[in-house]
Order: sequence, then C-alpha cells, then structure tokens
Amino acid sequence: MNNSPGEWPVAYHGTSNSAVNPVTNLGFKQYKLSRDAYEDDALLQNNKAKSYGNGKGFYCTPNIKTAESYSKMFDCFNGKESKKFIIAFMCRINKVFRTIHCNGDYWRMMKEDTIRPYRILLKEI
Repeated sequence: MNNSPGEWPVAYHGTSNSAVNPVTNLGFKQYKLSRDAYEDDALLQNNKAKSYGNGKGFYCTPNIKTAESYSKMFDCFNGKESKKFIIAFMCRINKVFRTIHCNGDYWRMMKEDTIRPYRILLKEI
C-alpha cells in the first residue's frame, strides 16, 4: 500500500479473537505486555525505546502474511455449520517511534499512541 508523504504507514497485527474487544475499546496497552523479543536491538536503533511505558514494545508488520502467521484460528458457528477463521488488525503507525527488525518484516512500536488499529480483518481458513 502506498502512503502519501506524512501519512502514517499501514501495518498489520495478527491476534486472537479474544483480543478484539479489549483492543477495539482501549487500544494497545503496554501494561499487558510481559516480554519483548527485540528490546535490546530496539535500544541500539533508538535510545528512547525504553523510556516509554514499561519499555516493552508492540509488534506489527507491513506484511499481511506475517501477521497471519501470528493469528490464532477460531471457530464460528452460524447455526448450521462451523467455519474456521483467523483475525488481524489493520493499523496505522507513527514511524518516528518505530524500530525495524528481521529485515523489515517486524516493526516494533514504542508507545501506545503510535499504533492505531482501524480495521479488523477476517480470513476464512
């Protein structure tokens, strides 16, 4: 997806269906985070990476296929049959507060207000 100059880039965040309600009502919250795989690398890229919240980052990706790999499958029953789905958030991110990992496939966001979910994506499996 191409962005206009100054526009926040699109990113995806694969998740579980149980996360939809909290994220849509409250947004991404740092107090919910317990681990951070690339925290040390993020500090090397941007020394402010730990100065926000509890120092843990939110992860997203510019690649929907990567987000799908982090999505948890769930069943949905329509009264006649059960179907399986995965879910992801489409977000906009403030790239000023982003660190980049794994050849650009993972983006780590430092602050809650720098990743904004704005669409829920469902994919039938």
